[in-house]
Amino acid sequence: MILLGPYLAACFLLIVSGIAKWFRPAPTSATLASVLPVRLGALAWAWASSVPAVRTLAVLEVAAGTVGALHPGAAEAAGVCLIYVCFVGFVMIARRRSGGSVGIGCGCFGVDQTPITYLHAIVDVGFAVSCAVVAASNPSRWLTTALGGEPAHGIPLAAAAAVMAALAGVAMTLLPLLRAARSS
Repeated sequence: MILLGPYLAACFLLIVSGIAKWFRPAPTSATLASVLPVRLGALAWAWASSVPAVRTLAVLEVAAGTVGALHPGAAEAAGVCLIYVCFVGFVMIARRRSGGSVGIGCGCFGVDQTPITYLHAIVDVGFAVSCAVVAASNPSRWLTTALGGEPAHGIPLAAAAAVMAALAGVAMTLLPLLRAARSS
């Protein structure tokens, strides 16, 4: 299947970020509070930036990543793609509102004070594109079947996807912190 590795990396990253948001919802909640327009209405704004709302998002991320990874079908890949497209929009809005300062972070991995960078948006765009390609290829099979046609039953491909997800997480969290520390 075309771009199965990056697609799996996108799914793995959703699972990891969802779990991180569940256990550390405060950074995402703070970012949502600073990014969401108050014109939503006080009640809607308060709920959207609350811990229960962040945990709901976390559960959705873990579910989408898990279902997408276990059954990389067209609908599942389109759902994961939609999540990454939303991430791109959120990152761009948050970046514009923060001016790239360290004071506001994305909160994606439960990390405080991670500057929002264009690299974050680029990684999200890359994952969205890989998900769109998988969705367009209209697969409808379980992961074991998809990996069965790969060398060594897909173990190297799955391992490479896990490494890609880890590197993407580093690019979105640690790299901006190192760059900010170097600049100051």
